[in-house]
Amino acid sequence: MNLNKFIIYKKKGLCILEPLCALAILSIFIVYLSNIQIKTFHLKNQNQCIDEYIKLSENLKNNLKYNLSYKELESSLLKDHSENNFYINQDNLNIDSIRKSHINKLISKNKLNEIPYAQITIRSLEKGVIKVDINLKVKCNGRIENINSYFYKGDYYT
Repeated sequence: MNLNKFIIYKKKGLCILEPLCALAILSIFIVYLSNIQIKTFHLKNQNQCIDEYIKLSENLKNNLKYNLSYKELESSLLKDHSENNFYINQDNLNIDSIRKSHINKLISKNKLNEIPYAQITIRSLEKGVIKVDINLKVKCNGRIENINSYFYKGDYYT
């Protein structure tokens, strides 16, 4: 039996290329993992920012829904019985001012171009029913987002 056929000869040029290829693959893998970490960090920050504004939107909606009666909405906010737009500008758009102040002190008819702001649209749909739309325009991590919510107020069972 001839053993020389089974002997594997190692070429000397491959000894230099193997570590370089391993380092290249390792560096690509490390760059990929760090890129994933950075994107995860940015997504986490954006989710926290949007979560804060969703809580603010819910607070504003609940304040309008439960602290104002149908008559108050109709008499103080809905003047021409068709559609009205009101704005809460950046200075008044925080949870503390919404909880402490009456909503009539926070709203204005003038929209400033500062973001964030809340647009409140009040529509008289039918006799005895008012629809209140809340559009919160915010900026999170350089992106402008819209957070929308709405509710109905009045006697809509009859």
